[in-house]
Amino acid sequence: MSGQTNKLPLGNFDCGDDLAVILSDTTQQFIDRIDEHITCLKAIHDMVGAQVTETLTTDDETSQAIARINGQVAS
Repeated sequence: MSGQTNKLPLGNFDCGDDLAVILSDTTQQFIDRIDEHITCLKAIHDMVGAQVTETLTTDDETSQAIARINGQVAS
């Protein structure tokens, strides 16, 4: 977005143009930070999802092993 600054309707003053540049740069920095946070949250989502899947697999394997043991004890 840098370089593409819309002029604010503040009259034909250099300070208005300077303010528009500052606001544009600040807004772009804010958008960049938000994008970084979104990337971080997606990484957390993927990591937690993988851990949940692994836990469910382990729980399933454990329950099957217990069922086999219980079946052997009952026989």
